[in-house]
Amino acid sequence: VRWNESGHVMSRGGIRPIISSAGYVGAACVGALLIYCGRWGSVQRGVLALIGILQISMAALYTPFWGMDFWFGVGSGILLAVVAVKFDRWAQVLATWIGVMLCLYSLYDFRTDLWMQTERTDAGILAAYWGLPVLAYPIAFVWAAFSIGVMFWAMRGLGRKLDKTVDQQKGLDSASQLEGRI
Repeated sequence: VRWNESGHVMSRGGIRPIISSAGYVGAACVGALLIYCGRWGSVQRGVLALIGILQISMAALYTPFWGMDFWFGVGSGILLAVVAVKFDRWAQVLATWIGVMLCLYSLYDFRTDLWMQTERTDAGILAAYWGLPVLAYPIAFVWAAFSIGVMFWAMRGLGRKLDKTVDQQKGLDSASQLEGRI
């Protein structure tokens, strides 16, 4: 990943559609996972800590030691892991915020695929690899639709938990009001 938000992937084989879509769809899926795990605070904090540990590992393995990228990656990873372990409420807020930002950014990135230079995006490169450049727009649309579906699922799941919490609170409030009248 470069500072201008582009990147370069080198792989030895693999499943090209998965590799090509990993940035867009991967960001949406990780964001949706962080949001959905908000239903269970300890699970969400565990996922946040895991992301921090993976970030430290990736920085150590794939960035030049002692460079700015290395320190940023390691520092950010340590920060995520410490917040996840030591500060329950802040970890939930941070994990949900990161999840929402990943989802929104993945949607923002699809703008390039659908309205701008589609042939120069990952969808266009995959279509050209298959020898069918005309498939660039359908590929981008499928990726966007899948990502939106995953995001909707995550937010709906978290919304259901919030609805149950509100209903339970209303039930407790009603019970305490009845006790006060008796």
